[in-house]
Amino acid sequence: MSKEIEANKAVQKTLTRMLAPWTSLNGDTPSLPVFTATEVAREVQMSAPRVLQAIEARITIPCGDKALIATTLDPLINPKRVIRRARYQSRPPGGGPVQRARFQKQKAARVLPIMAKERTRIIFVSQDSVIEDPTLEIDDLGIEQLKPQESVEEIIYSSDKGPQVMKAYKQIETLGERNFVLGGDKGSLAKALLNFADGAETDFIVWNCAGFEWKKDPRSRFPKCEIVENSNESMALYYAPRIREIAKILVSLSKPEFTILLPSNEVDDSKYERLGIYSQPAAVRLSVLQETKAKIDEGFRSYTLQPHVTTWSEFLQSRGLQNNQSFYSSNGSEVLRQSPKFPKIKEEMLKSARAEFGAKGMKLDTETLLAIQTAYYSMYVGEGVAFDELARQGRNIIILNFEEMRVPQLEYLGAQGNITIITPAKAREIKAFYDWKNKKIAYRNEKLKGRI
Repeated sequence: MSKEIEANKAVQKTLTRMLAPWTSLNGDTPSLPVFTATEVAREVQMSAPRVLQAIEARITIPCGDKALIATTLDPLINPKRVIRRARYQSRPPGGGPVQRARFQKQKAARVLPIMAKERTRIIFVSQDSVIEDPTLEIDDLGIEQLKPQESVEEIIYSSDKGPQVMKAYKQIETLGERNFVLGGDKGSLAKALLNFADGAETDFIVWNCAGFEWKKDPRSRFPKCEIVENSNESMALYYAPRIREIAKILVSLSKPEFTILLPSNEVDDSKYERLGIYSQPAAVRLSVLQETKAKIDEGFRSYTLQPHVTTWSEFLQSRGLQNNQSFYSSNGSEVLRQSPKFPKIKEEMLKSARAEFGAKGMKLDTETLLAIQTAYYSMYVGEGVAFDELARQGRNIIILNFEEMRVPQLEYLGAQGNITIITPAKAREIKAFYDWKNKKIAYRNEKLKGRI
């Protein structure tokens, strides 16, 4: 057994013992304690950073017929403690009272990271509070490139602006992994950047997820879904520094305009309505989405970059498309079902749905899961159908994807490959985002239950 596994087991055993006064109670636990990394480190006799490393490995603690998961929250640091530990003190030879003391900035810079780890809070959430981590090994949906590849160099250097465009292309390329253009169609990105440099009106699009809370419905085989305000888990705001970095690259070619899209199609879907999935009236759901939109828009005010924050429905109208979001979701359903990849996609649908609902304590039959997932995936495919229509009308579109790969693959399928989707982030960065988001969601769920 490796030392790391032994350490993880030691932390798990210690946390189980520390939680025993609460987990041994009968019934639901109304309030669970919050420990600091230092408190746990003293009990397990190892360093606070090593304890936190073990927590990242998703330690579980048995609690009756359920399980608790240990996770972390931002540290609470007392400024007085920082000052005290960063103070230089001199005493006379041989000891005695302090003769001179002063605050040292350099020492404070060294002390702060140490204290942050020591004071990191450790909380315990029920396993059904933690959403599926999409960065775990997700099966590729089998949606490979749908268009023949073209030479990036030949495309870019066909223009007298080639050197500037190639420089921007290379800089963006370094932000992602080797296959940072979906479908491997790097030529589509080269063309889009060249069009942008030539003055074509270009949509640089970033999706921002909606907030969902799934709950059991004893009166139906379908669970209920509540739309919640989730701007504090915003993907767009999390990646705002990266969006700003991309803007600085693009400004050498032309002035970029970024659009943050909120999925109103997920919040107001006719198929979900027919299945009786929504727990709120449409007006309430859309009001929650508008509140999230306003808060994300406000969040970007601290950046010099000011993207246009809008909903999918508003975006379609603003681009002059005659059809609404329901039309595209319906078309997406047809494209999805007719795809030769549909059998493989159905396998992935069931796999991810069983994991997600199972973690929430819901065991749904195959027919129910497929009904939910087919409607859901159709929304993504429908987005691709709309983007394809815009592209055929001459609109220049580049989607900056920061989500797990199912979403862009389904959009790519709907657009028949006639779309440029890039992922300007490393796999580890995307995993870090989902780890951060999972903690936010787990904390929110536990707070709603009154446990913290």
